[in-house]
Amino acid sequence: MAQLASAPALGAGGPPFESEYPDNKVCNSLELQTFFITSSYLKIHPMKITTLVDNYVASGKMGAEHGLSLYIEINENPVLNQEKLNILFDTGQSDLFHHNAKHLGIDLSQTDLLIISHGHYDHTGGLAKFLEINDKATVYIRKEAFWHKMHNGKYIGIPNKEKLLQKDNPAKNRFILTKSIFTPISPLLSIISTPNKSLTSANNFSIKHDGKTEPAEDLFCDEQYLAFQIDGKTSLVTGCSHKGIIDIISDTQHITGNKVIEVIGGLHTSKHSAKEIRELSQKMASTHVKYIHTGHCTGIEQYAMLKESLKDRISYNYTGKSFHTKLMLN
Repeated sequence: MAQLASAPALGAGGPPFESEYPDNKVCNSLELQTFFITSSYLKIHPMKITTLVDNYVASGKMGAEHGLSLYIEINENPVLNQEKLNILFDTGQSDLFHHNAKHLGIDLSQTDLLIISHGHYDHTGGLAKFLEINDKATVYIRKEAFWHKMHNGKYIGIPNKEKLLQKDNPAKNRFILTKSIFTPISPLLSIISTPNKSLTSANNFSIKHDGKTEPAEDLFCDEQYLAFQIDGKTSLVTGCSHKGIIDIISDTQHITGNKVIEVIGGLHTSKHSAKEIRELSQKMASTHVKYIHTGHCTGIEQYAMLKESLKDRISYNYTGKSFHTKLMLN
């Protein structure tokens, strides 16, 4: 397993957008050069993604549910000092991710890292099960994921979170609470968290925290993304894209200095109108993104509309589907 790195400290040579993130640590330009290695002359094994949970499934031998869980395999590359890593990105809303993984021959006890994209039940419902079957993986999660999260006044946060946070729970020691906008976890991988801003399409999501009784707008401070980066290009894995996928892409490019050419995960468009989908398609067409593997909260009707506009740039990522990143094929 690759040695885990802590977030770099703020340096005088930080990126010019440093002032936008006054409460976060930003890596300096030298550290960015270290982690974003230019290697166009190298041949590396691609990143493989297998969908353990999505809203839809193509085979009756596996189950589907409203949720997301991705199994990500990073193969060894000695030249870039990248060791083999097995990563679970979210856990769906139940133990289904485990059932489907066994059917696919995936041993989750060998997972090295778990990354929680945000604190909603459909991404964290299998967290307790994962900690039961895996006794070694480090869990990357933001502290805000444990806030009391609601939709239309109904609790939709992490199930049984109080038990997870008990002092006598040994699994609690495996949690790393990410704080920075940029958290490197290996030479080619980092966790990204973009700036908080008012969301025009928050759809009645709210939070309570710090003992407050009145709910506040949920700005999704807990949302984070996984970036696989090489040769100046990024493959970006997202859970629900609550902060808006176009803003997420733009902010990620500002943070890393690399072009996002591939997006994997939900787009949070299931409530979007045809007009909103057309506008999103136009904005997406103007980005550097060439490949979109989506599902879950994107919405099946909205996906069909996006497919009509974006053609082969977009595909549906149903339960049981496996594919390799396109990152090094450009």
